[in-house]
Amino acid sequence: MPLQYLKNLTLANPYIYKPASNRIRLLESDNFQPAIDLLKSVLYQWLNIPSNRDAEIRSIIVNQLYNHLGAGVLLLPGVWEMCYRLPKWIFASTSADNSAKHKIVPIRLFSACIQALPAASPDSLDYQLLNELWGLFMKFTGAIRGGQGTRVNLQLYDGQDVELNPVLAESRLQLLVQFLKTSLKAAKNELEPSHRLYERLVHPDNADFFMPLREYAPSRTNLHNQQNGPLSQLDKPIGLFNLLVFRVLSFNTPASRSLPYNFTIATLNDFRKSHTNNQAFFHNPKAYRNKSPAWTEEGVMERYWETAHHIWPKYLKDMQGKEKTFSAFIQWMITVRSPGDKCKAFLHTGGLLQLLVGGDLVYGGIVEMPTIEEMGILIAKVSRGAIAGLVFLQLLPPREKGYKYPPVQVVHDFTKLHNALKERLTEEEWEEMGMNTLVLEHSLCKLKRVRDIL
Repeated sequence: MPLQYLKNLTLANPYIYKPASNRIRLLESDNFQPAIDLLKSVLYQWLNIPSNRDAEIRSIIVNQLYNHLGAGVLLLPGVWEMCYRLPKWIFASTSADNSAKHKIVPIRLFSACIQALPAASPDSLDYQLLNELWGLFMKFTGAIRGGQGTRVNLQLYDGQDVELNPVLAESRLQLLVQFLKTSLKAAKNELEPSHRLYERLVHPDNADFFMPLREYAPSRTNLHNQQNGPLSQLDKPIGLFNLLVFRVLSFNTPASRSLPYNFTIATLNDFRKSHTNNQAFFHNPKAYRNKSPAWTEEGVMERYWETAHHIWPKYLKDMQGKEKTFSAFIQWMITVRSPGDKCKAFLHTGGLLQLLVGGDLVYGGIVEMPTIEEMGILIAKVSRGAIAGLVFLQLLPPREKGYKYPPVQVVHDFTKLHNALKERLTEEEWEEMGMNTLVLEHSLCKLKRVRDIL
């Protein structure tokens, strides 16, 4: 049964059965079909399932709009006008001899067109406006219900919890809590060598890959401890250049964990001399699963150098006195172009790297910490390890590979997890872990890598 109908399964909308008009002896085989028809009519009315072809088409259209544009689109009057007009022409006859049978030819094209709209991008202003519209609506309805609405626009979403196992969810949440507490012990050098997670959380060659507490990983502590490192110089072009080298090309490499520190490059020629001949030390091509650019790939380092020296100073100047939200920075990173050839200023930075670079800038004091809502939207967009973590925790239902969870749903469940951890960790533990939205997203990504031995 489609999950969106289960929320209507309550005693508040009963089906009225009239024995006088529906006398059926269910034990006689000839009456099986009338019994089935009666049951279907009960379900259609009780669960509000589309019961005719036009209604079915409208439900598909609404589902596609909701999945790609969020709940806010459902408040636009034009959407409902379109939904009632579309079924008149959206059918296409299969043949003249078989005109009674129809197939929904344009639906996939319709879905693809929706995804191509600016509003389908969680980072777009259009999407954010729709999101805010829904938030205002939910705040209003929450006030009517007695003040349950909040500024978090989608906290009242309740579409997927019904089929998940609450007992399993609680046990897996406890696994995450234990994983975080064990990791804190490892970070404080208090973990016993005999512990099953010791090798993964303590050994320098493994900890970057497994440590959920983001800023305690070896390469991160090394980054924070350098007076001349990238984080201390992000107000200068050279700081951004070294940060991009560290994050995009050298993450989880011996170079990122070694001393003397390797990311204090002063000139592009210095970089070429010291790095090009030792790629195994400086370059991890599988750090982010997909192949990252080689040191020698034409134009990569030159583009980073140009971005750092000609685009970054302008950004810093333009943002003086303005609100530096995380989502606004990500949107800028996506759209900014090189003044010369109008190509992307940040080569080889997809959704995951945008999130990671943005996170580094948070710790460098350039960008604000992402809110729960911002992080939930980004998790949905990136659709990688954090999604797998939410599925493992029984917060999201499993789906086929490649499925994109609606941002509204991910925001709801990420918020739910954040609040659950707040209840299960002490204030001291929360503080020592450095827990925030960035660390929580990072922890979800690491969870799937250790769940076999938790």
